[in-house]
Amino acid sequence: MKWDIAQKKVSSFLRSGYDELKKQKVVNINHSFPTKPGTYIFIKERKIIYAGEASELKRRMYRHKKRTEVSTLRKSIGFVVFKQAKSGMFSKQIENRINNYIANLKIKYIEVQYGRKELEEYIINIEKPIHNKVFKGPRSV
Repeated sequence: MKWDIAQKKVSSFLRSGYDELKKQKVVNINHSFPTKPGTYIFIKERKIIYAGEASELKRRMYRHKKRTEVSTLRKSIGFVVFKQAKSGMFSKQIENRINNYIANLKIKYIEVQYGRKELEEYIINIEKPIHNKVFKGPRSV
């Protein structure tokens, strides 16, 4: 019985974390992100297209901005938007198109020390962002 209560509290906690994330101001990829852990969402035309978490937001955003070989988001954009093979690298032309695409996305983030992975999974389960589905199967919280 105590476990059921704990699960309901966790679900409520994640819902409130997501509500708080949605209230954050919109920034872009060139924002000066903190070196703290957190959860973030990428938005295009009012729709969440990717949710992620990082132990250091600044470093993760740099990877999304510049490093396709370590960014699931960049790989997925190349595959879904620009119809490229699922690979770690694309031609310079496609890399530039991905850069431009990401530069036009909106981002919201929240600093989260504990529970950031659970919050990311909660958002993915609720919103089903297109770029979280390409390289991963469905998740459950």
